[in-house]
Amino acid sequence: MKFLDVSITALELAKPVTAEIPIPGLNTAVECALSIAKKAKEIKDTRDECRALAERAATSVLAIYQQLKNGGGGVEAEEHVTTFLQNLLDIESLMARRLRAGKRDRILLVLNCGTISKEVKTLTTKLEDSHRNFMIQAALSIQDTLASGNLRMLQYIDDSARVGGIVVRDTREIRDGITHLTQHVSGSATFDGNFRLFAHENLAYLEPIVDSGKLHHSMTGQNGDECILVKAVARSQTGRVFRYRAVVEAAGDLTRTQVVVYEYPDRNNQQFVQAVNLAKQTRRHPNLLAMLGYSRPGDPDQAAYIVMEDYVPFVEHLNSLRGTRKLRVLLQMARGLDVPDTATKLTRSIKEAAICMAINHVETQVELRRLLPVYSYWDASVQLRAIRSDEVVVDHRHGGHIKWAQPRDPLALEMTDNCQKIDLPAAQKDRMCMIEDLRAIACAHVDTVVQHWFSSILSPSGEYVSDLLPGRSWWQIWEHIADYSQYPLGVWLGRNSFDEDWTCLSAQDPGFEVAVTMRGVPKVLPSPRQGHDFFQRLRIDERLDIPESDLDERCIEFELGTGEGRTRWQRYQYSCIPVNTTLLFQQPVCALDGLDAASRMMRTLPDLSVLQGQYACISIVRYRVYFTETTITKSVHATEQVVPPLWFFVLQFDGNKGSAHDCNIPTGFWSSEKYPTSVPAGIIFDSTPQFEAISKHEQAPLFTLTQVLGDFAFTTRTKRMTEIIALGEDELFVFREFQESHYSTTDTNASDSDDSGGDGVAMDDSISKEGSAGISDAESLASSSSNEDHVLGVNYKSPESDYEDATDAGDDSTEEYYSAEEDEATRLACGECPC
Repeated sequence: MKFLDVSITALELAKPVTAEIPIPGLNTAVECALSIAKKAKEIKDTRDECRALAERAATSVLAIYQQLKNGGGGVEAEEHVTTFLQNLLDIESLMARRLRAGKRDRILLVLNCGTISKEVKTLTTKLEDSHRNFMIQAALSIQDTLASGNLRMLQYIDDSARVGGIVVRDTREIRDGITHLTQHVSGSATFDGNFRLFAHENLAYLEPIVDSGKLHHSMTGQNGDECILVKAVARSQTGRVFRYRAVVEAAGDLTRTQVVVYEYPDRNNQQFVQAVNLAKQTRRHPNLLAMLGYSRPGDPDQAAYIVMEDYVPFVEHLNSLRGTRKLRVLLQMARGLDVPDTATKLTRSIKEAAICMAINHVETQVELRRLLPVYSYWDASVQLRAIRSDEVVVDHRHGGHIKWAQPRDPLALEMTDNCQKIDLPAAQKDRMCMIEDLRAIACAHVDTVVQHWFSSILSPSGEYVSDLLPGRSWWQIWEHIADYSQYPLGVWLGRNSFDEDWTCLSAQDPGFEVAVTMRGVPKVLPSPRQGHDFFQRLRIDERLDIPESDLDERCIEFELGTGEGRTRWQRYQYSCIPVNTTLLFQQPVCALDGLDAASRMMRTLPDLSVLQGQYACISIVRYRVYFTETTITKSVHATEQVVPPLWFFVLQFDGNKGSAHDCNIPTGFWSSEKYPTSVPAGIIFDSTPQFEAISKHEQAPLFTLTQVLGDFAFTTRTKRMTEIIALGEDELFVFREFQESHYSTTDTNASDSDDSGGDGVAMDDSISKEGSAGISDAESLASSSSNEDHVLGVNYKSPESDYEDATDAGDDSTEEYYSAEEDEATRLACGECPC
């Protein structure tokens, strides 16, 4: 492409830009230069140097345009632009005369070629003079500005001894102004508001960051004694975001700072745009991972990147801790632990106090009131906002801080069936209550940490941190309800291999109290005849639609008989009989008061240093669940019909050490009477040994009975499960430390090795360092029970002979060790219960 064509293209691009520059005549000058260039291109004869003149005019106009675009304007500049415009108009007039000349005039022009050349030289001289004067004036303006600024700076420096801080502040303003002016003159600004624009030469890449948070944690292996990582599934590379650890170079105060770089496919990537926009909406906060800057604008196809503060993933930081320090942090997490998101299967919900303050900051910055009306704003904000563990990081600078790494847009609305679900943080008062809950753990002694930790194991949330504890695993033992349970709740067990039977290491404390709960609404499961095992049926369970007339007739306590023959039941009313449906009723049995139960268990365990030399696996009996299923079918050959409503009565087990059930008493029955005086006649107990497939390799013994009521036939099956949890390395280490601090003869006043409460990160200043606060029985039950669960506390003292018989008896039950995938269905059933 010729030079004149390049000039025409540049002038056409500059024309719309000059319309926005407030310099009179600049836009007209660009249009005039563009007209001159186009006319010169049409002139075929080049002997009179008209084309050269047009090229000089275009070059001069573009140079003036670049200077004025970078902020070099002023009164003198406007005068020079006017003079320059007059010269351009004269040149345009010459070009117009050259193009309008007819044939005769062309002959005259050839004869008068010298005259035209002389006129061209004159116009060229005027053009160069006006351009030179403009550039000199621009340079003088910049020099005057710099000289004036330097003079003022020197004057203020001389007076700094008198005026102190005022002079320093003004000096900084002048310096910033000079720096800003210099950047405009050079045309290479390096900031976009508060964020730095990085070039590739500003970043020295050190290593890629492996996305370890995407690996699934699960229990595998037949021995059940190890927790390993399942192989990660490869993901598509299209549109993937890569992370690198890098060091900043030649970037002012950030030089030699270690950072994390997020690299995106291009600048139009939606993730890149959203991340930059959200960072611009939220200001700096000590518990928000800050974005330092992003890549400079360039080719749209080039990779874009965001530069963040350096950090360590929270899970990686947690794995570096040991013993009391790790359990202390896990306890802080457990105060707000939720059931994992079933969509991702690898999220853990953390609501730590400092992070909640960061959420509050984001909530304020993005102005939620633009979206929600005033009357509903605080109501919506009361909802807790779950934070995934892969969003939490640790910044080791300045003593270490927990930070929120990936704040999602809280303005996003999730559509549900008939309404909009708003995912918002909790209100300020709820976050302050959470800080109060963390007070007892922030700097507690090892005794308090151990007690709270074992209390959390006996609560529903304890199992959800198992993937963060090496060696943690669990087993489920299925026994016939007519047999005594081999393992009472709250006892310690030990064994060396998966093939061995468990050995009871301690006796059950006589004061160990349990709570039996009944769910208000049963689950609807597929029929066992469809060929699914119990786990598969639990995964596809449904909720039962209950008419309004039956809402207040759920889980009503009812008694039959008197004296020793008295039995307790839970009554459920059904105005609409769900035919060809299987209903599942659950009765979890767990510790009534977690702190009291933990204290009793801590006293009953023998010397752990001796036990670890004898047994490879040390476990506790955590809880027990009774599952009662009733299947409803319709008989077409019935001689009579029953008119709803009907009532189903579920036997309430006493929870007494998994005591043997009397096979002459049904575990559930249907009745057409709301207040029956006795168990209906006609119930058939099936004494044939029956089993149900729990998984591929395990079966559970069933207690089965059938009942016919008019034109309805009912089949009821009941099974019992006991869960055993094997303690991990950190748990055993802390418990041994607890025993040594109490029973050591050399140092009776041994203190917590981590008594300062150092969990590896700095806590929020609002968390006071006071002693631990007790938790009442009511609070313990409230934290572990949903609104639909009905709790009954039972205090039982097992006969010592029964305990010894159960320990020495043969193992007729089935024991099952579960992987994370197989245990998911059981968690759906038991994890929602306070067990």
